Amino acid sequence: MNKSEPPRKSLQHLQMTIASAAGATSEKEKAAKEKALFRLGAEAYALARLINLDISEHGAENQGLIELLVRRCKAIGVGIQRAAGADAYMYDFDAFAAYLTLAPRGVYAPEARFAPIEKSSFAEHRGPNVSG
Repeated sequence: MNKSEPPRKSLQHLQMTIASAAGATSEKEKAAKEKALFRLGAEAYALARLINLDISEHGAENQGLIELLVRRCKAIGVGIQRAAGADAYMYDFDAFAAYLTLAPRGVYAPEARFAPIEKSSFAEHRGPNVSG
């Protein structure tokens, strides 16, 4: 992610890149869409982890800002939401699933495959692991 660009705008830009490549026919367009899907997933996942880190360090102090961030993400189609039964937030991993459907043997496929593992780990432990 470009450090000078706010996360929402970066996520929004990636969503626009994905949408514009919906009917991609050239290999270059398909590769751009694949890369944008993977980056969207990676950035949304990182954002959810940052939210959880903030909660672990500051409690409910920034809850209003967190709720605003989650609403804005939802408005652009990025699913970050409060996890049921936990004081934590979870990314839905939809961009990774879409990437794997589009490019199951793509350049980012090994990294994208962690999504189901992370989801099951979250369910087992009733919350994300925010350390590390």
